[in-house]
Amino acid sequence: RLLSSLLTVTQKWTPTLPHQHALWGREGEDRGESEEGDEGGDEGGDEEGEHLEEVHTQGIVKILELVRDFNALQISRISTRITYHVVWDTVRSPVDVQPFSEPVGPAVPVSSDPVELFNLFFTDEIIQGIVTETNRYAAQCLEGKPTTWETNKEEIQAYFGFYILMGLVREPEIRDYWSNDDTFHYSPIAGRIARVQFEEISRYLHFVDRQQLPARGTPGHHRLQRVKPILDALRHRCSEVYNPGPNLSVDEAMIPFKGKTYIHKQT
Repeated sequence: RLLSSLLTVTQKWTPTLPHQHALWGREGEDRGESEEGDEGGDEGGDEEGEHLEEVHTQGIVKILELVRDFNALQISRISTRITYHVVWDTVRSPVDVQPFSEPVGPAVPVSSDPVELFNLFFTDEIIQGIVTETNRYAAQCLEGKPTTWETNKEEIQAYFGFYILMGLVREPEIRDYWSNDDTFHYSPIAGRIARVQFEEISRYLHFVDRQQLPARGTPGHHRLQRVKPILDALRHRCSEVYNPGPNLSVDEAMIPFKGKTYIHKQT
């Protein structure tokens, strides 16, 4: 890129040499033109030479500026690769750590039953909020149509349970759990909920009234605003049911993820 710029500047700032003036000077001498004419030609040559020198000077200045900018760019790139070595002080300062006296462990009775453990975090209040917003969104979608659709708390709880079970028993497609082929048919799910009802819950499932959400770019807008109420409720519930100890370990996610999303960066 630097060489290309230098060639461009050289071609731009290098004018055509005054061959015609040189030839005219020789022809004038051969014909024995008057001294005044020769002096006029010399003055013209001097002016052309001064102009040529000025143009070349400008071209050199332009090239020097490009080289300076290039050197500055290289220095900035090199500076980003500088490694700083930290020298630790050998003198230890006294640290006063107060003894940890807070309660540790579950703050509520915990059962070993999976359903009760699930309900410990997804309380009736949280589930009922999901039912309300799901039915609200279904009514908004079906407004003006002759059909209606609603769900209830028991169905939403079962829906989450089915998704947990699908994580343990994998199928190529969601619909394969209701397949007529015995190779894919999974009766613990297909025998408890119809495929159409499961798909309708997936279509209308909501956690907040989307008509009340701030538009993108307006005050109060949040990129996770469609799921933020349920996230806040679960975070609050986690702080209610368990008291962490003095030693905490923050590690990477247990589920591998190679995508690039704003949500992944913020979690």
